[in-house]
Amino acid sequence: MTAKRNNFRWMLSALALVVTFVVDIASAQETTARPVQLEMESFFVATHQEYRAKVADWKYYYIVDEDQEKLPIELAASRPAKPIHVHQCGGSSGIQQQTAKIFGPLADVYSYWALIFTSNDKPAEGSLIWPGMDNPFLNHARKMRELVGDNTPIVAYLFFNVAKGKEQRPALLEEMQWQFIAAAGCGYRGVLWPNAYEDTTLGDDLKQITVKANRHGRFLAQAKHIDWAKADKGQGISTLACDEYLFVFLLHPAYMTLDVTGNTVTIPLDKLTCEGTVTITLPQGLTIRRGQTLEGKTLRLTKQDATTTVPYNFTSGGEMLIFTLAGKAEQAAAVSGVTDAMNTETE
Repeated sequence: MTAKRNNFRWMLSALALVVTFVVDIASAQETTARPVQLEMESFFVATHQEYRAKVADWKYYYIVDEDQEKLPIELAASRPAKPIHVHQCGGSSGIQQQTAKIFGPLADVYSYWALIFTSNDKPAEGSLIWPGMDNPFLNHARKMRELVGDNTPIVAYLFFNVAKGKEQRPALLEEMQWQFIAAAGCGYRGVLWPNAYEDTTLGDDLKQITVKANRHGRFLAQAKHIDWAKADKGQGISTLACDEYLFVFLLHPAYMTLDVTGNTVTIPLDKLTCEGTVTITLPQGLTIRRGQTLEGKTLRLTKQDATTTVPYNFTSGGEMLIFTLAGKAEQAAAVSGVTDAMNTETE
């Protein structure tokens, strides 16, 4: 594995000579967006085994085993008859990002081992993906979403250990919840648990997340990042909307943070409560009919004109708030295509 990684690093240097050529071709192809494959039309949470069965008939490329110079040129020039699944393990955030930049636009789905590596890619000004939230793990996940490109669904393989190098330890349930919310809030199309449910002590809890999240999969897959929701200062928030639903993702700031050494993920001494208020301002013509958490708990809504305030309170690694929308927007939304096709509903 070490030899392969060394070869891979050398190949990345050589790839710099062909990246511009490949990206130009890929960009030209993206002027007409490829249709999303049936298997990727819904957001999903699953185990590795379930996902691999889902795309078993696709053309699979495990990047570490491929010719790093020839493959991107071949894919850009002539696509296989079957949909393309590109998977990246990667030995660092830099390797993963370089590979995502090259192969992401050429794939029909791009999967990689996520939320293992960190980066200093702080959120760009105006970014709608976890805006303003500077967390080393999240920074890398956000950057990967951006590099793969809007036309390619991205899937996060999660790992049952956290931290880096020799400091790895088994993940807490809250840390797995945090990673799930982080990836979903980045607009990923899928989140994968490392093992079958019966093979881990966290299995029952993860299965509950799977069942409840997949109920909204079709709508999450259609959702785009928007800027309609704001949280209290310091609270990480990411918001997506489609024609019928508004999804608000919140991350618990006590989890997935590095200690002063930069190598160990801190375990909070107490199970802290994360609480505050989300303020939602909708485009004129839209209203919120009702709201609930991922667990199904009804949210208390306080409405005044176009503004709705919603209190939140959770001790898990993250929370997902789900709002049913009604009406038709009378002005352009923050992201085109989210509200212009709204179906009018009555209370």
